[in-house]
Amino acid sequence: MRISAVDRHGAGVTTSRTTSRTISRREFVKTAGRVLLGGALGLLGASLFAKAVSGAGGSCINNSSCRTCGLRSDCNLPQALSFRDRFGGARR
Repeated sequence: MRISAVDRHGAGVTTSRTTSRTISRREFVKTAGRVLLGGALGLLGASLFAKAVSGAGGSCINNSSCRTCGLRSDCNLPQALSFRDRFGGARR
């Protein structure tokens, strides 16, 4: 199936399902903006999800046992802050 049209400059544009079509600069910028916006929203969602999973929301996921917790170096809960102060950093 072949479709013929005339763009705004009067040049003929021919497209078909099997060949690539020529897109205008406006379409390219619009599509690139949508892709970038979608990627940014995806990154934002992933970072919010990771923060929620890591326990940064205010509740401990390891029964306040900071010594064996893998997240203690990034944890901002009072127990973890106190543990790091007493034992000098995030040693494992």
